[in-house]
Amino acid sequence: MINNKCWLIFWCVILSLPALSQVSMVEKAYNHLKANELEKSLEAIERAASHETTRKDPKTWYLKAYVLKELFRAHLDSPTYREQALQALSQCKQLDNKQTFTEDCDAIASFIYISYMNDAIQYLNAAKYTEAIALLQTLAKDSTDTYYTEALYYNAYAHLMSGKAAQAYPMFEKALQMGYQDPLAYEQVAKFYMEQGNTARADAILQQGNSAFPSNEQLQIAMLNYHMATRQYHKAETLVENYLSTHTADVEVMLVAGTIYEKLFQQDTARAEKYFLKRKSTYLNILKIAPDNAVANYNLGITLYNQAVSIINTTDVYSMDIVAFDHVLGSCTALFKEALPYLQKAYKLAPDNLNTLKALEGIYYNLNDQEQIVWVKDKIKTLEQ
Repeated sequence: MINNKCWLIFWCVILSLPALSQVSMVEKAYNHLKANELEKSLEAIERAASHETTRKDPKTWYLKAYVLKELFRAHLDSPTYREQALQALSQCKQLDNKQTFTEDCDAIASFIYISYMNDAIQYLNAAKYTEAIALLQTLAKDSTDTYYTEALYYNAYAHLMSGKAAQAYPMFEKALQMGYQDPLAYEQVAKFYMEQGNTARADAILQQGNSAFPSNEQLQIAMLNYHMATRQYHKAETLVENYLSTHTADVEVMLVAGTIYEKLFQQDTARAEKYFLKRKSTYLNILKIAPDNAVANYNLGITLYNQAVSIINTTDVYSMDIVAFDHVLGSCTALFKEALPYLQKAYKLAPDNLNTLKALEGIYYNLNDQEQIVWVKDKIKTLEQ
């Protein structure tokens, strides 16, 4: 969902009309306008706009834009007037070498653009992206227009939400380059560069975004995902712990933290015990918040199970005396017993998870629970059929 912005149209503003020359059709259009005879005013000014003596006069096109703007105000359900007003403004700007009408044209343009943005944002919030794109593309044609960068950003957003990400990314980046500031733009441009394999550029974009919006959760998560995707797990560890220091109940990010600790357990063997304990503690904290979280129950159980298996696989039992062997066996048995209730609950929460059943099989085997071994083998066989 986009952040709603308040676009105000001041309907009561009456723009001053510069003194117009005594050219008949232009003067006639002006008089009809003063009398609020908009249709007649438009008819007269259109004749002036096509007459050789007045069609190259910027006053003609300014007055036409003004009349069309007033007609649009009177008939908001007739957007053709709005489109024609923009065309008239464009013609006035081209002819107005002395910039006599610049300020007044900008006022009309602002009114027209705001009405476009209001309608476009209503379409976006209603998930009518095709309709929004049609309006926003009208505003995103001229890079000199006041609302160009904003229209460009929302046009990119509409394309992204309608499944046209490849078209959205360049627009997001151009909006950033032109000074538009929004966390989503940084996130999407970084995502684009990640997909292209340009991780250095993705990193730079995310750094800029986090510098501009240091408290934005969206960008913090994007940076965390970037470090995980690039296997920079120590940096990811720092980021996730900083995030969780202020978001202590964010279960999804806590699960990510558990994954990071698992990767560091495998990568940083000198501190494997540290990361085993961190991972265990993380899942225990999740289960305090969400005791029926199937992923946390499974991950905690498998963490304890794998720790026992790791001890078994790295121990040279043949060179140990009986006392040392009993100590190792006792430690592993304790870990299997500690893992068991979490894996049993994980099975109840997600009975079709084959990995859970295979872990339970390993535990029952090591605990020599023959009855449960028969039960779990039967369940595994059924799932594998």
